[in-house]
Amino acid sequence: MLELWRAINEQTNMLSVNEPSLLALPSYKDERGFFIELFRESNFHEKFVQDNFSYSVKNVFRGLHLQRENPQGKLVTCLKGEVLDIVVDCDKNSKHFGQLYKYTLKDGNQLYVPPKFAHGFYCISNEAFIMYKCTEYYNPASEVSISVKQFEEKLPEINFSNAIISAKDKQGIMLNEY
Repeated sequence: MLELWRAINEQTNMLSVNEPSLLALPSYKDERGFFIELFRESNFHEKFVQDNFSYSVKNVFRGLHLQRENPQGKLVTCLKGEVLDIVVDCDKNSKHFGQLYKYTLKDGNQLYVPPKFAHGFYCISNEAFIMYKCTEYYNPASEVSISVKQFEEKLPEINFSNAIISAKDKQGIMLNEY
Protein backbone atom coordinates (compact mmCIF):
# COMPACT_ATOMS: atom_id res chain seq x y z
CA MET A 1 0.00 0.00 0.00
CA LEU A 2 2.82 2.40 0.83
CA GLU A 3 4.32 1.81 -2.62
CA LEU A 4 1.00 2.69 -4.26
CA TRP A 5 0.85 5.96 -2.32
CA ARG A 6 4.40 6.77 -3.31
CA ALA A 7 3.27 6.37 -6.92
CA ILE A 8 0.26 8.66 -6.32
CA ASN A 9 2.48 11.21 -4.58
CA GLU A 10 4.87 11.14 -7.54
CA GLN A 11 1.91 11.47 -9.94
CA THR A 12 0.45 14.50 -8.13
CA ASN A 13 3.81 16.19 -7.68
CA MET A 14 4.18 16.05 -11.46
CA LEU A 15 0.85 17.84 -12.02
CA SER A 16 1.08 20.64 -14.52
CA VAL A 17 -0.57 23.84 -13.40
CA ASN A 18 -1.03 24.62 -17.10
CA GLU A 19 -3.12 21.68 -18.28
CA PRO A 20 -5.63 19.15 -16.94
CA SER A 21 -4.22 15.96 -15.40
CA LEU A 22 -6.01 12.62 -15.04
CA LEU A 23 -5.08 10.73 -11.86
CA ALA A 24 -5.56 7.00 -11.25
CA LEU A 25 -6.30 6.21 -7.62
CA PRO A 26 -5.45 2.87 -6.06
CA SER A 27 -8.53 0.87 -5.12
CA TYR A 28 -8.53 -1.92 -2.56
CA LYS A 29 -11.27 -4.45 -3.28
CA ASP A 30 -12.38 -7.56 -1.43
CA GLU A 31 -15.59 -9.46 -0.71
CA ARG A 32 -16.90 -6.53 1.40
CA GLY A 33 -16.59 -3.96 -1.38
CA PHE A 34 -13.76 -1.50 -1.89
CA PHE A 35 -11.76 1.32 -0.30
CA ILE A 36 -10.25 4.37 -2.03
CA GLU A 37 -8.45 7.28 -0.39
CA LEU A 38 -9.69 10.25 -2.41
CA PHE A 39 -7.50 13.03 -1.07
CA ARG A 40 -4.29 13.47 0.86
CA GLU A 41 -3.25 17.08 1.41
CA SER A 42 0.47 16.27 1.29
CA ASN A 43 0.09 15.04 -2.31
CA PHE A 44 -0.88 18.48 -3.62
CA HIS A 45 0.81 21.85 -3.83
CA GLU A 46 -2.57 23.55 -4.09
CA LYS A 47 -4.67 24.48 -1.09
CA PHE A 48 -8.30 23.39 -1.50
CA VAL A 49 -10.83 25.54 0.39
CA GLN A 50 -14.26 24.27 -0.67
CA ASP A 51 -15.87 20.89 -1.44
CA ASN A 52 -18.87 20.59 -3.79
CA PHE A 53 -21.13 17.66 -4.62
CA SER A 54 -23.57 17.24 -7.49
CA TYR A 55 -26.05 14.58 -8.50
CA SER A 56 -27.02 14.24 -12.17
CA VAL A 57 -29.16 11.89 -14.20
CA LYS A 58 -28.50 10.51 -17.68
CA ASN A 59 -28.06 13.16 -20.41
CA VAL A 60 -27.53 16.07 -18.00
CA PHE A 61 -24.83 18.50 -19.13
CA ARG A 62 -23.44 20.90 -16.52
CA GLY A 63 -21.11 23.71 -17.53
CA LEU A 64 -18.87 24.97 -18.94
CA HIS A 65 -18.16 27.10 -15.86
CA LEU A 66 -15.31 29.25 -14.59
CA GLN A 67 -14.76 32.41 -12.55
CA ARG A 68 -13.25 35.62 -13.95
CA GLU A 69 -11.98 36.71 -10.52
CA ASN A 70 -10.30 34.22 -8.21
CA PRO A 71 -10.30 31.41 -10.79
CA GLN A 72 -10.77 27.98 -9.24
CA GLY A 73 -8.57 24.96 -9.67
CA LYS A 74 -10.67 21.81 -9.21
CA LEU A 75 -10.01 18.22 -8.23
CA VAL A 76 -12.98 16.34 -9.73
CA THR A 77 -13.97 12.83 -8.62
CA CYS A 78 -16.79 10.69 -9.98
CA LEU A 79 -18.01 8.77 -6.92
CA LYS A 80 -20.75 6.85 -8.73
CA GLY A 81 -21.66 6.46 -12.37
CA GLU A 82 -19.79 7.71 -15.43
CA VAL A 83 -19.38 11.14 -16.96
CA LEU A 84 -17.66 12.70 -19.93
CA ASP A 85 -15.68 15.51 -18.34
CA ILE A 86 -14.95 18.49 -20.57
CA VAL A 87 -12.35 21.17 -19.93
CA VAL A 88 -11.46 24.20 -22.08
CA ASP A 89 -8.37 26.40 -21.69
CA CYS A 90 -9.70 29.96 -21.23
CA ASP A 91 -6.39 31.60 -20.35
CA LYS A 92 -5.94 34.22 -23.08
CA ASN A 93 -2.16 34.19 -22.42
CA SER A 94 -1.91 30.43 -22.96
CA LYS A 95 -0.58 29.00 -26.20
CA HIS A 96 -3.41 26.43 -25.85
CA PHE A 97 -6.20 29.02 -25.48
CA GLY A 98 -9.47 27.46 -26.68
CA GLN A 99 -8.18 23.89 -26.60
CA LEU A 100 -10.79 21.35 -25.51
CA TYR A 101 -9.83 18.34 -23.39
CA LYS A 102 -12.20 15.47 -22.64
CA TYR A 103 -11.94 12.59 -20.20
CA THR A 104 -14.18 9.74 -19.11
CA LEU A 105 -14.46 9.76 -15.33
CA LYS A 106 -15.72 6.79 -13.34
CA ASP A 107 -14.68 4.96 -10.20
CA GLY A 108 -10.99 4.99 -9.50
CA ASN A 109 -9.84 8.16 -11.23
CA GLN A 110 -9.78 11.90 -10.67
CA LEU A 111 -9.19 14.91 -12.84
CA TYR A 112 -7.25 17.99 -11.80
CA VAL A 113 -8.54 21.10 -13.62
CA PRO A 114 -6.22 24.13 -13.33
CA PRO A 115 -7.50 27.67 -12.72
CA LYS A 116 -8.56 29.60 -15.87
CA PHE A 117 -10.06 26.46 -17.43
CA ALA A 118 -13.80 26.16 -18.02
CA HIS A 119 -15.17 22.88 -16.66
CA GLY A 120 -18.29 20.85 -17.31
CA PHE A 121 -19.50 17.29 -17.60
CA TYR A 122 -22.09 15.15 -19.36
CA CYS A 123 -23.74 12.27 -17.48
CA ILE A 124 -23.36 9.05 -19.49
CA SER A 125 -24.75 6.61 -16.91
CA ASN A 126 -28.27 6.56 -15.43
CA GLU A 127 -26.99 8.72 -12.57
CA ALA A 128 -23.70 10.16 -11.39
CA PHE A 129 -22.37 11.53 -8.11
CA ILE A 130 -19.59 14.08 -8.63
CA MET A 131 -17.47 15.58 -5.87
CA TYR A 132 -14.95 18.31 -6.48
CA LYS A 133 -12.55 20.25 -4.35
CA CYS A 134 -11.87 23.89 -5.27
CA THR A 135 -8.83 26.10 -4.70
CA GLU A 136 -10.98 29.25 -4.38
CA TYR A 137 -14.41 29.94 -2.93
CA TYR A 138 -17.40 30.06 -5.27
CA ASN A 139 -18.24 33.63 -6.28
CA PRO A 140 -21.55 33.77 -8.20
CA ALA A 141 -20.90 37.39 -9.29
CA SER A 142 -17.71 36.25 -11.02
CA GLU A 143 -19.04 33.04 -12.61
CA VAL A 144 -19.17 32.72 -16.39
CA SER A 145 -20.82 30.00 -18.47
CA ILE A 146 -19.09 29.24 -21.75
CA SER A 147 -21.45 27.74 -24.35
CA VAL A 148 -20.69 24.08 -25.02
CA LYS A 149 -22.62 24.25 -28.31
CA GLN A 150 -19.61 25.86 -30.03
CA PHE A 151 -17.72 22.59 -29.43
CA GLU A 152 -20.49 20.31 -30.72
CA GLU A 153 -18.40 18.91 -33.60
CA LYS A 154 -15.64 17.94 -31.16
CA LEU A 155 -18.10 16.19 -28.83
CA PRO A 156 -19.84 13.44 -30.84
CA GLU A 157 -20.33 11.53 -27.57
CA ILE A 158 -23.01 14.03 -26.53
CA ASN A 159 -26.49 13.84 -28.00
CA PHE A 160 -27.25 17.56 -27.84
CA SER A 161 -30.87 17.07 -28.97
CA ASN A 162 -31.52 15.01 -25.79
CA ALA A 163 -29.14 16.84 -23.45
CA ILE A 164 -30.65 18.36 -20.30
CA ILE A 165 -29.00 21.78 -19.92
CA SER A 166 -29.94 24.52 -17.44
CA ALA A 167 -31.35 27.80 -18.73
CA LYS A 168 -28.23 29.60 -17.44
CA ASP A 169 -25.89 27.26 -19.32
CA LYS A 170 -27.98 27.52 -22.51
CA GLN A 171 -27.27 31.27 -22.36
CA GLY A 172 -23.51 30.70 -22.12
CA ILE A 173 -21.21 33.04 -24.01
CA MET A 174 -18.92 32.15 -26.88
CA LEU A 175 -15.28 31.68 -25.95
CA ASN A 176 -14.21 34.67 -28.04
CA GLU A 177 -16.55 36.84 -25.89
CA TYR A 178 -14.78 35.82 -22.68
